[in-house]
Amino acid sequence: MSRVIVALCFLSVLSYAFAGCGTYTVVSGDSLSAIAAKYGNAFSAQDLCNANGLQANCDAIQIGQVLQIPCGSGSCTGTYTVQSGDFLSSIASRYGISAADLCSYNNLPNCDALSVGQVLNIPCSGSGSSSGSSSGSSTGSNPPSGNWPNGPIKAMYNINSQSAGDFQQMADAGYNLILLAFHVSGSPKYAAAAWQGFGSGTQQSVVNYIHSKNARIVVSAGGAEDKPYASSGAAYGTAVANFALANNLDGVDFDFENFDGDFKAAGMSTDATVQWVADCTNAARNILGSGRIITHAPQTPYFGANHGWADGYTKVYLKAPSIDYFLIQFYNNGEGSDYNSIFMSDNGGSISEIARGGVPINKLVVGKPVANGDGNGIVDPSSLRQFFQQAQSQLGWNGGVMGWAWHDENTNAEWIHAIYP
Repeated sequence: MSRVIVALCFLSVLSYAFAGCGTYTVVSGDSLSAIAAKYGNAFSAQDLCNANGLQANCDAIQIGQVLQIPCGSGSCTGTYTVQSGDFLSSIASRYGISAADLCSYNNLPNCDALSVGQVLNIPCSGSGSSSGSSSGSSTGSNPPSGNWPNGPIKAMYNINSQSAGDFQQMADAGYNLILLAFHVSGSPKYAAAAWQGFGSGTQQSVVNYIHSKNARIVVSAGGAEDKPYASSGAAYGTAVANFALANNLDGVDFDFENFDGDFKAAGMSTDATVQWVADCTNAARNILGSGRIITHAPQTPYFGANHGWADGYTKVYLKAPSIDYFLIQFYNNGEGSDYNSIFMSDNGGSISEIARGGVPINKLVVGKPVANGDGNGIVDPSSLRQFFQQAQSQLGWNGGVMGWAWHDENTNAEWIHAIYP
């Protein structure tokens, strides 16, 4: 187990004999030789082992582990057979390429129309044209291309603002991911409702300003008051994604709470609850396409031992690998007051433990309250800065921070700049 952690955490400092050609996410039944075969044996299993620092044990791979794919001398192209529940975006994410490139590479007349048993050609990296059709049914313009987030995530939830200027101030304060809370069971409330009320012209003007700061703005769905699990997960995800498109937003965030022990909701089993959340996510991705953002904001127990090891959100990610980031709530349950409990050991809910379960470590963002009264688990931002520096050195982690919640530009700018000067 420890050797796999090393491979995950220190990948960036290794020197490889081959240039990188994308990534691949390990699935059930995989071996290094089987993965190499999926790419037409353009490289060997040993090449794959070497490229990922697994020389001590080339057989030590786990479901959900993300492997770097080396470029060999061959065509570096393989195939994938479409399974039930697949979307083009989820297949593309598994191979570290864009859905648009995968669609273009296969000359698909309709990027949404996949059939079970259909065989897709997989390029080793994004060799298709990005000008092809999107994987989703989005009719709005995509967020601008570019190097976003260009570093760690700096996310902030806004629940109370009623002014368009507040959202511009969030970008000015240094946040690159702005979350409008909340969309609750079919209807926007709080800041999300205020945003809807601005109208398209004001929305687009604010979005353009936020983009000029290399930031993005999304709607957050759920929250503590929402219990949407009695309805269809796919229907819920579709509704939220359509709201995002209709209101000129860059994507969606799902803040699902109110789970019983063992990650169960609304009388469903653990597996059914996992499937509900995955269905919601994949439906949203199908609407949003590959150019927009999907995040989730789980509490730490939803990954951890007290809800079943390798359960809950670990299983969700394996079924919905197009999730861009997890904005993990290291609060509300008393977690995460020091470096060890945030990053090393917390009943399965620390950053390194979650990564060990198969979620890429730099998709894991540490969420904390901003000020007294925002929730328990508060940690001084200067201490967070020290924790983050240690985690980057020790684990190779650079996921970023999420704050709850927005107060004003001075308060929140001071908080984020104490963490990331």
